[in-house]
Amino acid sequence: MLFAASLLVFAFGIRGSGSVTARRPLGTTALAVLAAWVLLDPVLSAIFRSELAGDVLPAALTVFSTVDPYVRFALALVTVTQIVRSGVVPAPWSWAPAWALAALTLSWLVSAIVTATASPGSDMRAIVAVVTVDGLVRVSCAVVLGVLAIVLADRSGRTAAVPVLSPSDVRR
Repeated sequence: MLFAASLLVFAFGIRGSGSVTARRPLGTTALAVLAAWVLLDPVLSAIFRSELAGDVLPAALTVFSTVDPYVRFALALVTVTQIVRSGVVPAPWSWAPAWALAALTLSWLVSAIVTATASPGSDMRAIVAVVTVDGLVRVSCAVVLGVLAIVLADRSGRTAAVPVLSPSDVRR
């Protein structure tokens, strides 16, 4: 729920300001839909899993679990593109969400390939290591983007430094 709430804060800002997409409809909508998708994912998964009959997976669960990562990726890609295009976030830092999305995509692909190609008799240490690294990448990306957002928000809220005059400057 906190992750979805943070996506909504990034989409709409606080008290009318602070939107990373400059409240442009495409980026704001993509962030809001991603927040809703993140909230609905566990609910829909629980509903589909409750319909399990024996060892047979319902078709809806299979379709949902197949489509879910692609929907998230598409929404995140639209969001990242709109953040860069909006110009709200300063120049090199506007690409940070794109870097995070690339890291998340790469770690997900490696994890999916390793777990899909693992045989029942294969060494589980490699699978555990890959899944652990994937989890660390996910947590690290969220933390880095959050800290970066706090630092950049603080930086933009500061006023320009006022020069301090010395007593000798006042006499002149």
